[in-house]
Amino acid sequence: GQFLAKRYSDDATARPAAKIALASFQRLYTQAGNQDKQFAACKLVDLAQLIARKWSGTADADDAYTILAGFAVETGKWTEARQYIEKITPERRAVPLLKAGLDLWGNYLRRTRLAPEQRPPKEELDQIKTEAMNSLQQGLEGLKSDDNVTSTRARAALSLAQIYLDSGQYAKAVSQLQAKPAGPLTLVAAGN
Repeated sequence: GQFLAKRYSDDATARPAAKIALASFQRLYTQAGNQDKQFAACKLVDLAQLIARKWSGTADADDAYTILAGFAVETGKWTEARQYIEKITPERRAVPLLKAGLDLWGNYLRRTRLAPEQRPPKEELDQIKTEAMNSLQQGLEGLKSDDNVTSTRARAALSLAQIYLDSGQYAKAVSQLQAKPAGPLTLVAAGN
């Protein structure tokens, strides 16, 4: 797949083959041990960058940018993650924003639980929390007209409420908990 994408990108089989190769590298990455993970990550990132470049503006490029944004978040490169997400077609940007926001919030929570001598400075933690909040707000706003509730959307709504609580924005937290269709209290009231 990677060979076809590099050498014969105009061939009708190149895009589907590249998607298969990308999915294979993703699977290899998730199943790999620590040593093999670096190899899989390099291959995955290289192919995702190639797909995004060759077929810009397509759903395949959006998927590639989503993968690249995920890697950037995982390695603490928030600005790079944001740049990748901004390259995604606006109507497909909401879910990657939610995923990035969830990753950032999880990263923030893990770092705040470190021993004081290992914990990053407050300014760095505040930046992570702000990025998480912005990503979650924008992602949820992008899904406003969609009544479909996924686990990602529900977790994002709960995480945003937690961020508001952590920031002392209690009225916003209550509003988020009651928001339709994915606010946690709304879901509980509906029997979900």
